[in-house]
Amino acid sequence: MKKLYTILVLAIAFLAVDFKVSAQDLYINPGGMVTVKAGSSIHIKGADNQLIINSPGNSGAPGSLINYNTDDTHITAEGNVVFNRFLSRAEWHMIGSPVQNMNVAGVNQANNNNLFYLDEVAYEWKQISSGTMDENLGYITFDNQYKTVPFTGALYSGADIIVSNVSYTNLGNGITKTGVHLLANKFTSAIDLEEVTGSGIGNTFYIYNGNDYASYNNSTGDATNGGTRYLAATQAFAYYVTGATNSITIPQTAKMHNNVIFLKKSDKSKTINNSVRFNVSGNNLTSEMLLYFTDLEGVTTDYDPAYDGVKMFSWNNAMPGIYSVTETNANLIVDVLPETVIEDFIRPVGFRVMTAGTYTISVSDYNFDSNFPVYLEDTYNGEKISLNSTAQYTFTSAVGEFPGRFNLLFNPTSTQVEIADGSSIKVFANQQNLYINLNTADLSHSKVEIYNVLGKKIMEQTLENNQTVLNLEVETGNYIVKVISGGDTKTEKIFIE
Repeated sequence: MKKLYTILVLAIAFLAVDFKVSAQDLYINPGGMVTVKAGSSIHIKGADNQLIINSPGNSGAPGSLINYNTDDTHITAEGNVVFNRFLSRAEWHMIGSPVQNMNVAGVNQANNNNLFYLDEVAYEWKQISSGTMDENLGYITFDNQYKTVPFTGALYSGADIIVSNVSYTNLGNGITKTGVHLLANKFTSAIDLEEVTGSGIGNTFYIYNGNDYASYNNSTGDATNGGTRYLAATQAFAYYVTGATNSITIPQTAKMHNNVIFLKKSDKSKTINNSVRFNVSGNNLTSEMLLYFTDLEGVTTDYDPAYDGVKMFSWNNAMPGIYSVTETNANLIVDVLPETVIEDFIRPVGFRVMTAGTYTISVSDYNFDSNFPVYLEDTYNGEKISLNSTAQYTFTSAVGEFPGRFNLLFNPTSTQVEIADGSSIKVFANQQNLYINLNTADLSHSKVEIYNVLGKKIMEQTLENNQTVLNLEVETGNYIVKVISGGDTKTEKIFIE
């Protein structure tokens, strides 16, 4: 028979409870770990006494409490139960409540009204300024000040977190905004995402790291932007459902004592053959994408929920975004492809940014055979670089989203156009605009002639600058462009949208 022990505990470093404990003012400070086994309990006696789980006054990890009881009666207090969670300033955080009926005002503080939830049906972030935080629901919050949120109320039980049949709305936008939901880790400890199971969901989970979305796939271990299998207490994550029938479970076995803050680097370092990982940098910010070929069962060239990661765009307008584009316009941050298509394969790569400027694509990890050529093509200027020998490419961009800005060319043969022809003239088109670049100091007698497919000249213009942009305002179709500059002549067939 288990005995009842009455103790006074001021601060905890480590405690495994295998009996009934009655205590006063139980504090689990940063780094402290308490485990309450099934059938055991902690009760804080006295209306003025509290159970407090503390975060440090910076970005460090909070104390950790694991409850293996499946009801909410085994960890109680006659006074307050408080989980203090520190949030850094000027960053977005994905959070959830570890206590029941948490008042929204406790997160907003000082009437900032900076708590939002995602309406999946319209894919809109909606502000919430009153009421209580919903059980299991993840939120996103921002503040210009450092603050500690006191989550105050009764703790949830230690039972499995199960959410079923959340909404699925096909917005017809190539998956990026279809079926996205936020789920909270309401346990008072970190969890291991590799223990999460489900049906009708994608295996990639997304955590906002302050400036961008990090991703982690719990079946392959693929991660981007610092994603990790470990999720901190009170943190929320995003996931995708693939239809109206769906279910996701965070089991008790996912709980763990782990000094996770809100993210840490992935503990899985692996080399993937036939893979390339890109970083795109600008405005002192960096985002990345991963693409590789594999023999994994069921992999296709389109979006595969079991393996691929969808590109979720940052809330920070200065953050550049890079992603691959599938044949159904799915935007992917992790693109897993069947190895059967690796020869002569082209994958469009999109770019998005809300701040015009100069950006650099860097290859951070490249694992193709040295005899297997891979090229990055900038479709806006026709320039192609060999990734076998060039680790980065710098370019300029206007504000907007450009899903066809680049191409990745894998061992191009019949699809390959000349990588470098030695010409001082470069010609390319984007929609109705024709771009002409002349790499020469002598612009005398430089001109462009444009012909339709029947050979009829429809335009002729003198070129007075090294870079010229012509808006053609012609019907969609193929045209022949002839550029003459100095002793060099170049003729190209272009397509105008």
